[in-house]
Amino acid sequence: MGKKLKDIPNDMIFADNFIEVKVGKRTQGYYRVLGYEAEDSKNILVRIQNLSHGSQQIVTIICPRCKKKRNIKYSKAIHRGHTYCSPCSTFLTQFIDLSKRRFGRWLVLSFRGNENKRKYWNCVCDCGQYKVISGGALVSGNSKSCGCYDRECAKERWSGPNHYLWRNDISEDERKRNRRFNRTEKEKIWSRSILERDNFMCNVCNKVGGILHAHHLYGWANYPNLRFNVDNGITLCKDCHNKFHKNYGNRNNVPDQFYEWMNNGTTKLHS
Repeated sequence: MGKKLKDIPNDMIFADNFIEVKVGKRTQGYYRVLGYEAEDSKNILVRIQNLSHGSQQIVTIICPRCKKKRNIKYSKAIHRGHTYCSPCSTFLTQFIDLSKRRFGRWLVLSFRGNENKRKYWNCVCDCGQYKVISGGALVSGNSKSCGCYDRECAKERWSGPNHYLWRNDISEDERKRNRRFNRTEKEKIWSRSILERDNFMCNVCNKVGGILHAHHLYGWANYPNLRFNVDNGITLCKDCHNKFHKNYGNRNNVPDQFYEWMNNGTTKLHS
């Protein structure tokens, strides 16, 4: 969920301070944290400032210059950072000096020149990136930063506990293990020991080489004390490993499951 908008810029004028919003399963928790009595599939009255940045709610905005009203999605208004209409935005870019003004994360340094009937300005982003931006892009809100703002928003929204696939039932060590590029040296040594002991041969189909996995007889998740015990591992090829977990899942695995599954074949376990 996006952040709460605490302060509305002076260039943003809304026709109403409150708006009626229909609460869904994904938003009721957000509004409850803000102090609203939100229930699924019911409408509540919410302050404009309490809508999330990504809200698709239709709101009525007023142009600060000509006072013209129009309807727009709240997320689009926030992205622009103002409520000027198109003619007034054009007027501002053509007749007003933008030097030393801020637009999003851009700070306008100086006028660059005209090109194709557009005015261009030298700008610097808060992160230190310099770029030449058209006045129309600045005032309209189409350019708010060099890209760092979007990257930060995406990282905040789609990483850690904010991600919709985030799991609270696993530890940080298990989380790191699930990221293959973060495998610990201890895991690599354990896996290598299993493969070398079994001569790089699958114990089910006798395939030698290729993509081999070190399989835990007692599952990794439920038996943390046996994770790096060499006797708890056995070499399987990728196909056999996938077939076993397809039949028995990835939780609560024990040796009896493996023996039962393996007895359907003709190979022998490593002694």
